Amino acid sequence: TVDFSHGSGGVVFDSTYNAYLFIFSDVHPATDAQPFELTFSTDAGSSYISSNYAYAHMGRRSGNSTLEHNSASDSNIDCTSLVIGGAASESLSMQLWFNKPSGTDGAKMVSSQAAHMDNDGNYVAVNSMGSNSSTSAITGVRFKFGSGNIDRGTFTMFGVKNS
Repeated sequence: TVDFSHGSGGVVFDSTYNAYLFIFSDVHPATDAQPFELTFSTDAGSSYISSNYAYAHMGRRSGNSTLEHNSASDSNIDCTSLVIGGAASESLSMQLWFNKPSGTDGAKMVSSQAAHMDNDGNYVAVNSMGSNSSTSAITGVRFKFGSGNIDRGTFTMFGVKNS
């Protein structure tokens, strides 16, 4: 897993920033055919919320097929619509926005754009959104594959401050 938790490793995940941008480059699973997932924490990474996530995706796959994937109630946010392949050339790159995680007046939402190769070697482009129904302030996030480890990749987090 890769965690960004308030107070850990210099991470500021509180009301200092109104939004956060995560950039993932060349993220590769150790195990073939895995979804890339996200969960939220309300206690700076001591535990993670494991229910009431929703998500919706729309995308295209090389070979001219349309992708649609969604859930109204899941244990995490599925960020990629299809599984990521385990071959050396099959990886994920993504930009994910998390807006107002410290707010307590509504559900927490993320939106993303991803490019990856699935386990059949197809190129995939996906626009997606995800949410959790909790209105608690979010102070940490966890990114992981459905099974197995992350064996390579760069994970970057930027805070975006209002003027």
